[in-house]
Amino acid sequence: MTDDVFQRIDEALSRLPNGFPRTDSGVEIRILKKIFSPEEAALASQLTGRLDSVDEIARRTSRPVAEVSKQLFKMVRRGMVWLDKQDGKACFRLAPFVIGLYEAQIELVDHELAHLVEDYFASGGDYCPEDPVTRTGGGLPGEDVQPAVVIGRSTGDLLTLMRENGTIRLYVMGTSPCGHGKV
Repeated sequence: MTDDVFQRIDEALSRLPNGFPRTDSGVEIRILKKIFSPEEAALASQLTGRLDSVDEIARRTSRPVAEVSKQLFKMVRRGMVWLDKQDGKACFRLAPFVIGLYEAQIELVDHELAHLVEDYFASGGDYCPEDPVTRTGGGLPGEDVQPAVVIGRSTGDLLTLMRENGTIRLYVMGTSPCGHGKV
């Protein structure tokens, strides 16, 4: 049953415009298990890329409005779900994996999650036809910064999660190897 909810959140993320391509290794499910609890994955899998009110989501999940609202706001704080207002009402939608959900997990990024994401991109979990860009060591000129993970996406931006004096920060570094877009 637990694996089912992670398969469903994987499918929901895959339906978003940014996508969340499956890999032969299934590493994406291990990533989702690091980020979502089974309860969070079950609720998030019921969301889409369009904004829905709490009432709509509660109806769709057959759960009480107050319970769904409380969980959604917790998930907003963790970057799993995006919040906006329509007609003065709070509405929610599923955050895409990149750029969105993954970057919001900065507090959760540890050695294991960083390597799982690196494995994901190396296993084809990216839109770029070339190999994903990853590196260790180096940094920005004149700064004591070490890259933790570098990811290139179809938006063309090359993003780096960097560990700087014990703090992980997100930097836009340049253009992806695909040549899509520019920074």
